[in-house]
Amino acid sequence: ISPSQAIANNWLLQPSPLKQLWEELQYSSLANVEWTMVLNQSDTMFAMFIVIVLSILFHATGIELETNVDGDLDRELRTNGIANAVAGLTGSMVGFLSIGRTLLNYRAGANSLLAGLVTGLFCGGVFLFGGSYLFYLPKAIVGGFLFYIGLSLLVQWGYSTWFRLPKGEYAVVIIILIVIANVGIVQG
Repeated sequence: ISPSQAIANNWLLQPSPLKQLWEELQYSSLANVEWTMVLNQSDTMFAMFIVIVLSILFHATGIELETNVDGDLDRELRTNGIANAVAGLTGSMVGFLSIGRTLLNYRAGANSLLAGLVTGLFCGGVFLFGGSYLFYLPKAIVGGFLFYIGLSLLVQWGYSTWFRLPKGEYAVVIIILIVIANVGIVQG
């Protein structure tokens, strides 16, 4: 099948309509900030900080359990703190550990520094050049990765923990899963 036929059949990802994915940060823009509004959101920012710290700890512990490798939680918190401070200074959003991507790399055997460097180069390429080269990535591959990650996490936490946890703790895991599926990740 030719690329034009794949495009016509909607089998490939579509490029972003934006020509520039990131708007340059201008110091003159700081004069337009309503600092009282920022201050009024301080309770929300503090709650987000707590959720992120807990998420980092939970995700790092989950990765430790899945991979049977002891991690350094203090290092994870420091690294994420520095990364989020830099992201905030550049106008980006908050980020933290991704269990799905980490386990996908681990199971694929990509558990060295090279995996992180390749991911960084890929994300940097999208940032600098836009997503036009993603146009040739089939949707089935992206969907397959997402399906694999989701199914493996459901099997791991929904089925396999039945045999490892006391039944009361297993019930808590299932309740959290149901709340996340029906309400959202923050509430879960």
